[in-house]
Amino acid sequence: MTSTEIIYGILFQPASTLRGLGEERPIAKGLLTFFLVSAISLLFKQALYGLILPAKFLDLVGKMGWVFGGVGLVFSIMMLFVMTGVSSLLSELIFHKNNARALLCCLSFSVLPGILGPPLYYALALLGHQGAGWFCSFLVGVWVLVLQVLSLREALDLDTGQAILLYILPIMVMIVLGGLAFLGLMVTFPMPALN
Repeated sequence: MTSTEIIYGILFQPASTLRGLGEERPIAKGLLTFFLVSAISLLFKQALYGLILPAKFLDLVGKMGWVFGGVGLVFSIMMLFVMTGVSSLLSELIFHKNNARALLCCLSFSVLPGILGPPLYYALALLGHQGAGWFCSFLVGVWVLVLQVLSLREALDLDTGQAILLYILPIMVMIVLGGLAFLGLMVTFPMPALN
């Protein structure tokens, strides 16, 4: 598939496009897409800080924002690999299906609509409609989430219910483990009574 076909397909024919990407597995092109979308989003988020933050915080955010943004960029790439690995492992354990290379490729391309969120938010914030900008970013986030579930379905040859379960299972495990850790801390180090 050419880059134009991939972009058009992800936006307008996601299921068949992700299925094709899972078969072709252009991983380098997928990782480059993921990096570019993340980097462009970072640029718009930095510009957005200049619009919505009070002047007294702007100097601090201006200096540290790029550092945190760069760390966030590296972290998002690491999380892409973690999500691929965990999802692939769980799929193998639960459904006896595994295709990590195809999954990495599909998940990389699934963020493509995410390039629309920050520019839309920025443009609407310039017009004084931050609420509408937030709502557009939220819709783009939901779109990316749906594409990630479709990526699981198409790359691992699952049905939709299995893909949804595979998507939410790690989140539920983290919530349960976090709750147990918090409970353990509360039991170990009880809060002093307020008089």
